[in-house]
Amino acid sequence: MDDREVPEIPVPITNELERRIAEAFEIFDHGGNKTIDIREVGTVVRALGCCPSEAEIQEILIACEDLNMPGSIHLSKFLPHVTQMLMEHRHEPASPEKLLEAFHVLDPEAFFSRGIGRNAGNCDRSSHSDGPVRILLK
Repeated sequence: MDDREVPEIPVPITNELERRIAEAFEIFDHGGNKTIDIREVGTVVRALGCCPSEAEIQEILIACEDLNMPGSIHLSKFLPHVTQMLMEHRHEPASPEKLLEAFHVLDPEAFFSRGIGRNAGNCDRSSHSDGPVRILLK
């Protein structure tokens, strides 16, 4: 995104949720003009704890992209859209139970829980009592 002049648009922050969203957004606002590159939207949304698919990121872009500055998103459009999205609990991560269920679908013969993969990802057994996979199965 280039450093084109962006008109000052006031963006009122009225609650803690909006403050969190604005803070995450501003990390990627390199020009200090309340805009971010559209390529950063997925990172901002995921930093807020959401797990959208790429198609869902595209929906956010369509809803929020600044038509006067293609390739950028202004906080004034992003804030209300993402606030609503978070309040509706859209794009939340899967629960631990759902992840365990998926793990069992992917590993129906309990390959990892039988100990074959016990040390997967755990190089220094002396510093950890259980490998990462074992901890997930507890």
